[in-house]
Amino acid sequence: MKLTHLRYFAAVAEEMSFSRAGERLRISQSALSRQVLLMEEELGVRLFDRIGRHIELTAAGRDLLDRSKAILNDVDALSLRAKALAKGSRGVLRIGATPQTMESVVARFLATFRRRSPDIEIKLVEDGSARLSQRLESGDLELAIAGLPSNSALAGRPLLPLGLLAVVPAGSRFAGRSRVDIGELASETILLLKPQFMTRRIFDGVCQVANINPQILIESDSPHCLLALVESDQGIAVVPSTVLLGPLEDRAIPICHGDRLLGFNMSVLWDPRRFVSPAMKVFIEDLYAATRINFPGSSFNFPDMDVTVSRPQSRSGGRLRSRGGSQ
Repeated sequence: MKLTHLRYFAAVAEEMSFSRAGERLRISQSALSRQVLLMEEELGVRLFDRIGRHIELTAAGRDLLDRSKAILNDVDALSLRAKALAKGSRGVLRIGATPQTMESVVARFLATFRRRSPDIEIKLVEDGSARLSQRLESGDLELAIAGLPSNSALAGRPLLPLGLLAVVPAGSRFAGRSRVDIGELASETILLLKPQFMTRRIFDGVCQVANINPQILIESDSPHCLLALVESDQGIAVVPSTVLLGPLEDRAIPICHGDRLLGFNMSVLWDPRRFVSPAMKVFIEDLYAATRINFPGSSFNFPDMDVTVSRPQSRSGGRLRSRGGSQ
């Protein structure tokens, strides 16, 4: 069996579309379909049910997909190990982070890192925190800077506590407060990030626990869009403490639920099932050392957050879970 057949099969199964998989693999849809048919003939089983214009994995396809991915992961790990043995700390690292983490953590760290490790090429990938872990598991990234999901096979090294902030308009009744309880926001107009952001899922989860239905004006990909709306007195923005707030920092208030501040530990994440190259180890150690000295949001004195967020079942929100079992 050819490894290319396994890669073609896995790509079609992940995309659930021959056309999208073909674009991803840079192969025509017809050629890809023929290669998958050859694989089915060689194995003697049907991998996909073709229903009109749609496809679905058969029971045999689902079983063989997991085994195919394991083989491909082993092959990729072997290739990475060989390159690391040949080149030492040289290599290419694909690193993912949210836009605000890129802005406030990665941007200022990279200049120093490049001076210390000029032979390591960095490629940056921007995405929501909740999706970054999925991209690590699929092999699309080597490292990600995000929250560590519960029940995850990923490993992580905590870098800094990230808290939820309520950024309020001028003249707000909350101005000057050291914290604001999430229950007090129930009657306010709220400006939120979209559900792919981990801070949004924390917020949604606590609202569910507290039986609160916030009045949401907007869901945005951009924290700075929310801050602009705060400046025009359109509502209260809920943003992570990694956002560079500028002149609005004095109007940012940590959000709590009872006596607990809301947030989680931001970590540098990797997949331990894959080969951890020397370049990855260098990056992890240097980033950890840099965040010991200074990190965004440190002025709010958030404690270490022993909280993880479960993988959501839908885009309607997440559930808050504590390693201690309380909610």
